[in-house]
Amino acid sequence: MKRRLLAFTLVLVLLGLSGCSWIKDEYTSVAVHQEPYVYTEPENEDTIPTAGNANVLKSRISAFVRSSVSRGQIDVTDYSGDVRAEIIEVFEELKADPIYAYAVDYSDYEFFADEADGKSLLEIRMVLRRSSEEIAAIVNVVGAENAKTRAVEALDGMEAALTMKVSNYEKTDFEAAVRRYCLEHPTRTVEVPEISVQVYPDVGSTRIVELHYSYSTTREELRGRRSSVQTTLNSAAHLVRSDDRRECLRQVCTYLLGRNTYSPAQTQNAPVYQLLNQQQAADAGFASAANYLLNECGVECFLVLGEKNGTPYAWNIVNLDGKCFHLDLMRQWENGIQEPVLLYDTQRTEYTWDAEQYPACPEPATEEDGTLTQAP
Repeated sequence: MKRRLLAFTLVLVLLGLSGCSWIKDEYTSVAVHQEPYVYTEPENEDTIPTAGNANVLKSRISAFVRSSVSRGQIDVTDYSGDVRAEIIEVFEELKADPIYAYAVDYSDYEFFADEADGKSLLEIRMVLRRSSEEIAAIVNVVGAENAKTRAVEALDGMEAALTMKVSNYEKTDFEAAVRRYCLEHPTRTVEVPEISVQVYPDVGSTRIVELHYSYSTTREELRGRRSSVQTTLNSAAHLVRSDDRRECLRQVCTYLLGRNTYSPAQTQNAPVYQLLNQQQAADAGFASAANYLLNECGVECFLVLGEKNGTPYAWNIVNLDGKCFHLDLMRQWENGIQEPVLLYDTQRTEYTWDAEQYPACPEPATEEDGTLTQAP
């Protein structure tokens, strides 16, 4: 009897543990049968990369750099040449590789034998100054013009940095390109940031160009200033609009020169914002605002970046009925003149500019009246 009771109890336990159906009255409880997890040792795979020649060896080291592997081994057991001699040439060639030059601060190597496997191993050791994420963020561009385009596009998003891999590299004045873009697009880039440029390596047709943009205030504050400038300039464009281009020019000059009492600006990092919102007058602020308003009103206008008495200076060239004239609102403000003063090239003796970039403003051979107000 005890044996039967023990057997019956054992059956109950087994049924409870089996996960199979158990029927009691009219109710049925079903549990899904699951096999217990059993750890399986993975197959033993050789994860050390191999190199049979110099090109593959260079590729392996480059892969370490791109993956931010500062210390790695390469199997050179089946290397076809003299690896000890060729490794020196490999590292010399790597110094000319843009990614390696950009990411590696220092590197060395050591050969040793793996007695257990009978393999010859090369250990690479590097001090890296870039992460794999920084390398992955590099933008590929072709040529100087595309590089400048990408550099100024970063201004719209107020990016702090940009790194490009530039093929067909040419030396480029990114600082001048950034300044021009900011002044020609005051409703999109309210501040002209300071810019630093680093190029890796020093020679080569393909190089890494690293740009850093430094702003005077926070991104949130810059957005607020940009919104303010957008509102002011777009409202002004509606006020000064006229079918008569000469009248439009008069109204723009009156608006910018007579709207407030200005004081001279000490800096020009946010020239249009300083002009319109802080009443600080500067050549770049006047030239940038006038360039935007006149073009918005249908008067062809150019922003001239040149020099006055050897100092960087900005002004405008306007096209009226096919005739071009210089317009310097900063000089007009200093002289207390609101009516447009239009000048020829020959009347700009204190100024220098790249004449090939802008329309010529020749003095007419006759006394034909093609201007508004003439002044020396």
